[in-house]
Amino acid sequence: MSNLSPVWGNNEVQFARLLCEIAAAEELLNWPEIRDSMSLEDEDLHELFDRARIVWEKAMKEEA
Repeated sequence: MSNLSPVWGNNEVQFARLLCEIAAAEELLNWPEIRDSMSLEDEDLHELFDRARIVWEKAMKEEA
């Protein structure tokens, strides 16, 4: 896997990336089930995805 970017081994960045990709497929997801399984309110779940997006975007800027 030597062709992967230097941030591949950074779990924080990759978990944020995964959440961003999941959010991009939102029409396929059962948001209420995810929210309820995490015992969150709607705004809390949205905040988590926003925080993940911020981490991912910051990592991509640092890598560039």
